[in-house]
Amino acid sequence: MSLIVSYLGEKSIDHLAGGIFGRILEKRSLVRAEEFYNQLTSTVNQSDDQQLALLLQSIDGDPDRADILFSAYRDAILAKSRILGPRYIAWRTAEILNKEKPPSQAQRDSFTAAEFLDDDELVEFSKFILDSESSPSPNHPDRKRVELASHSIDSNASFDEELSNQVDINDFAGPWAQRCVSLGLFHQYSTTVSRAYEEDGERHIDAPGTLTKTTFYLEFGVASELLASGLRKVAIGTKFYW
Repeated sequence: MSLIVSYLGEKSIDHLAGGIFGRILEKRSLVRAEEFYNQLTSTVNQSDDQQLALLLQSIDGDPDRADILFSAYRDAILAKSRILGPRYIAWRTAEILNKEKPPSQAQRDSFTAAEFLDDDELVEFSKFILDSESSPSPNHPDRKRVELASHSIDSNASFDEELSNQVDINDFAGPWAQRCVSLGLFHQYSTTVSRAYEEDGERHIDAPGTLTKTTFYLEFGVASELLASGLRKVAIGTKFYW
């Protein structure tokens, strides 16, 4: 241990940052920068190899669009994901720059998610959005919801255990889903509907009571749909494609 302490004492922080630590950061950033650049290039140059050069020339004289490109590049090299996150950010950025409009709030939110989820989490997220049976949310027409679970309670019935007022999203979808909640991609809520019933001897109902049904939902908006559909496109040719 004394040898380790002596060694560290001889090494300055600046030296370490410029040495091993610096090389680790550089390698990490380079992998993501290459994914970002290659995706941006292939997206812009689909019809003409000179399109990227022309696009960059037009951006050079437009500070707002230059800021969009720089911000997207920064998000990509800082992404937790090695491949899909940087690729998605590049693909969506090319779309934004070509339209010459600032990114929408939904697009910005999708960039945030692409930065903070790893490759496996992005795949699971995208599969969930694209494969789940969703329906329009009644209170938010621009959002959709997926039913997670439901339970009913009869006021005349007895239960051995208390039913929860919430479901554990990790049990339903996996740990990645809770991260999506914290990033604002998902919103959990429940609805409760009660129906009274009367005594009915023919149906063996001995006393009037109330049947209460609670349904649990997971709601998502435009940002989630943008991210999921885009991830499916940029995953083509990678081990993550499904």
